[in-house]
Formats: sequence, C-alpha cells, structure tokens
Amino acid sequence: MLRHMQDDLVVLSEYFRINKLVINADKTNYVIFTSSRSNHNINTPLQKTSKQITRAHYVKYLGLYIDEYLNWKYLPDVGILWRLRGIPVEIKNTIYNSLINSHLQYLCMAWGSASKSDLKPLQIVQNKAVKAVHDLPHRTHNHKFLLNIRTEIGRKAFNFQGFQLFNAFPESLRDVQSHAPFNKALRQLLLKRLNDEEDILFQI
Repeated sequence: MLRHMQDDLVVLSEYFRINKLVINADKTNYVIFTSSRSNHNINTPLQKTSKQITRAHYVKYLGLYIDEYLNWKYLPDVGILWRLRGIPVEIKNTIYNSLINSHLQYLCMAWGSASKSDLKPLQIVQNKAVKAVHDLPHRTHNHKFLLNIRTEIGRKAFNFQGFQLFNAFPESLRDVQSHAPFNKALRQLLLKRLNDEEDILFQI
C-alpha cells in the first residue's frame, strides 16, 4: 500500500509542477480511511523531494474534522453552556448558535448521510447543549423537550429539521426513489431557484 501511495504522490507532484502549483508539505498529511476493525500499522512518512508527508488519524478540511474511520467523533464542547447557569436563555441561545449549532450544521451535506450509530454522538451533543441552554437537569428525558415543538426546543433536533427540509421539497422531488436521480433532480431545482433569484435582482 505504501509503495502505491508513494507512486501516486510522484504522479501528483509532476502534475503540480507542470501546472505551476506547489504542495506545502508542512501543512499536508495523508489519512488511511479504513474500518475500526482493521489494523493498519503504517506510520512511515511519504517522501516528497526533501520534505516528508506524515500520516494523520484525522484532518481538518474546510472546518470539518474528517477522521480515518469516518465516525465524526471530534465534537464541539458544550461545557461552557453548563458554566453559564443563571444567564438569560436568549444570551445562551446566541452562544449555542455561535459555538455549537454552527459546527453541527456546517457541511452537514457531507456527513448527514452517515449511519445512525455515527450520528448518535452528534445528537447527544445537541441534546446536552439544549438542556444546558434551558437550565434543564442532566437526566431530563429527551422526549420531554425535543418533541415539544411548541416551545421551539424540539425544532433544534436533527430529526425534526431533516423532515422539515425534506417536506419543503416539491412532491416530484420527494417521490424520487433512488439516490443518484434524487441528487440530479435536487441540483436542477437549486440551480433553477438560483437563476430565478438572479433574474429578480436584475429586474430590480
């Protein structure tokens, strides 16, 4: 495996040289995506001229932490909210949206299709955060607040937001049964709405 990776790096380096691009080896790592049951004891760095590219178990790409098992375990810390007991809910809600919810929703199109077992830790983080914002006891059962939509708390749940977004699609899009045609139809819908908005702005 390492030999093939080294050969690929040589090809990439040549491509970058021809197109006058530069790899910053000091900011570059390689990740071996694998199952948690596999055991890849490969820690040998790849060689790029005089620089070395070392293996990392996770990387941060465009603000999203991607680990070798794709289990999304690098989660935002909700501890600050528990230390703000007594602070008005509106202020804590602003902190929640800034420091936690923004991380949970960022690039969710990349990780949102993960399995339930992988998404469960994210839902747990959100549950803890919502409890902290509303000064609820740690052991408060989730359904007592996440399903109470009238209080606006349940609207923060992944399950509710996902169904709400899906139900907002046209019926023709919701009826698509397979993954690839759905992605194609969704892309066409988004491009059409973008073009319509540009036409309105041009008319104004």
